[in-house]
Formats: sequence, C-alpha cells, structure tokens
Amino acid sequence: MTQLTVGLESEADFNIIRIDDEEVLRGSGTKTGDLSRGLHVMTWQIKGQKGNKYTLSITEPEKASFTRSITLDSFGLDFGFHEIEL
Repeated sequence: MTQLTVGLESEADFNIIRIDDEEVLRGSGTKTGDLSRGLHVMTWQIKGQKGNKYTLSITEPEKASFTRSITLDSFGLDFGFHEIEL
C-alpha cells in the first residue's frame, strides 16, 4: 500500500473528488489514504460561478504528483479525470 495525499482549494459551491469511483473529498480540504500499487483513476466535478477558482493537487507520493488550477468560465463547471500510477 502507498499513501496518497489529495488536496483541493476551491471557491466553488460544489466539489467532489473520487478515486476509483469512491468519494474521497467533498469541498475544500486535504485527504490522505492508502492505495494499492497499480493504476487508479481520480475524477473531479466542480460547479460554481463564473470566475470561481480552484486548485486540485496530489502531493504525495512525489512520483504521482499532479496539479490543476482553473478559473471557471461562463458555464461555471469543470470536470475531468487523471490516471494515477503507483
């Protein structure tokens, strides 16, 4: 098992982060948990107002580091996925 740390700083009203379809974070904050070695998929859904900003990051382990910083456009919505190899 490997410890993974996910963080979210968000001005948006609705934020959900999932790993392998399991919710790990709702709203701003940081979460650390154990994941097995192998391939995992992180997904996110962010909904707010035009101009809201958010930063999503994986800070541990270093080999899985990831950062996404976005300002929401006129739709006020962002979603996506990122593969994590441990």
